[in-house]
Amino acid sequence: MPHRVVAEGSPLLPERPLIAVVDDEASIRLAIRSLIKSAGYRVEVFASAGEFLESEATDNTHCLVTDVRMPEIDGLELVRRLRSRDIRVPVIFVTAYLDVRFKTSADHVGAIAVLSKPFEADALIACIESALNIRSDAQSRKC
Repeated sequence: MPHRVVAEGSPLLPERPLIAVVDDEASIRLAIRSLIKSAGYRVEVFASAGEFLESEATDNTHCLVTDVRMPEIDGLELVRRLRSRDIRVPVIFVTAYLDVRFKTSADHVGAIAVLSKPFEADALIACIESALNIRSDAQSRKC
């Protein structure tokens, strides 16, 4: 019997989770994109919170990785705006400026994790996997 090849996007092959990355620093954004792709996930990157909010990815994102300090709309405000639209995507914050006050704010908006830049690649992937498990558990409880 010949080996059957299933094309990505086929109904026989489940779609890989989409991870969105929002960071105003191009080098960071591209490094995180490469890391996430190498772990086997789909990834879309955005240079600003506004760009992400205007995209179709907001409704399809399984996990959001966002910087905290960005011009115009910061990471916390991005999450607040998503929540106001009833978008409950798991969030991982990455920041070079971690302080206790921010950690409390991140907890308040329901962040899965806060990682300090520079962070270990394995730490980010572990946080993404935790976020996807949390999302999966929440969806199965709705059924």
